[in-house]
Amino acid sequence: MMARRREGRSTTLVRALDDGGGPWTVETLSHLCTTQGITGHLAVLGQPYLDRILSGVKTVESRMSLNRTLPYGAVTAGDLIFLKERAGPLVGIAEVKHVENHGPLGSQDLQALLELWRDGLALESDWVEAKRAARYLSLFVLSQVTNVQPAHVEKRDRRPWVVLGRDLRRLTEEHQLCLDGHDFRTPRRGATAAHACTRCAAALPRDRLHRRELSDADFTLEQLRLDRFRAEWWAAPLDDQALARLTRRPASSIEPTILRRLYSSVGRVMKAGPQAGRPFRDGYQTPYSGDILYYAQHATASCCRRCIAYWHGVPEGADLPDADITYLASLMLRYIDERRNQLANHH
Repeated sequence: MMARRREGRSTTLVRALDDGGGPWTVETLSHLCTTQGITGHLAVLGQPYLDRILSGVKTVESRMSLNRTLPYGAVTAGDLIFLKERAGPLVGIAEVKHVENHGPLGSQDLQALLELWRDGLALESDWVEAKRAARYLSLFVLSQVTNVQPAHVEKRDRRPWVVLGRDLRRLTEEHQLCLDGHDFRTPRRGATAAHACTRCAAALPRDRLHRRELSDADFTLEQLRLDRFRAEWWAAPLDDQALARLTRRPASSIEPTILRRLYSSVGRVMKAGPQAGRPFRDGYQTPYSGDILYYAQHATASCCRRCIAYWHGVPEGADLPDADITYLASLMLRYIDERRNQLANHH
């Protein structure tokens, strides 16, 4: 893709990217913005929306969420957005001309706003339907969109939006955002679950999560990644033993192995004794290293019965129904497939 030059605040950044000043990481991009006195943002976009922005068809970028999360409240007019393709390179820079933040919203409020901005948003109907439960909406009117030579950016986490060149701690205090992830803390045994972030009070959407519908797995995995503890398991490098087991196991054997692990670790409870109604050593039965299955259990909140009850709504005190084991196995399989793809793309 040939660079399309336009005079503006992005000129220096475009030149740096086109001249191959990398290797680029989130940290080096943030430093570049800081040295230029610019607040920047790294936005990860899927297709066809990225191409629509670069071609000028889409002039308004939107972000919708159930809770107050980035980039809500974090973007101001004059900021620059680095446009990165999902699982691909950074390919453009856009300047923000106008910002609107709305929320909390009712479903009719959200639909009215999306209709008002329909032409600039250029959204597909299925995308709008997938976001129908969102209560917060950020709108960014873009100007001076500039293509750059595709540049690889080393990014090891799943964040779809990263603030660059700005004091994140102050931003957190100003907007009461958990910029590094929510803290949905599993309660101690016997305690009442709050189902809300302990830092910003954002609500966990348990009514939707506790339906345990495989057709809604994308939403469930997205919510898990918003939690600081769960997010670490999606991004953390695999230890040597876990990596070896992942690469050694045939893909065809993964699903049966996951099912066996769930049955043995969380599926069956003790019938008598002081641990009656719980799996053996519940809360301690899933190690933190040594096998990709352990990573998958922690990442998907399938590691102990308290986490399963909190996140997925399966009551404690009895054996896990086969349908729920199958559901959790499907989430774990999604996690393992993603880690395989990360390794393949990295090498």
